[in-house]
Amino acid sequence: MNNKNKMLIIGGIGMILSGCGAKQYLITYNTNPMGASVVCQGIYKGYSPLYEY
Repeated sequence: MNNKNKMLIIGGIGMILSGCGAKQYLITYNTNPMGASVVCQGIYKGYSPLYEY
């Protein structure tokens, strides 16, 4: 296997593995008036205001 093929394989593996460390973001559910039920994709999450990662 030549160096060019090795570099392509290593680069491909690096790109695949870099997607595994997904970043988390803080999401705030805030309503007016406060106290509304928060449902996301059919799953009950709680009452607002709600802070979730």
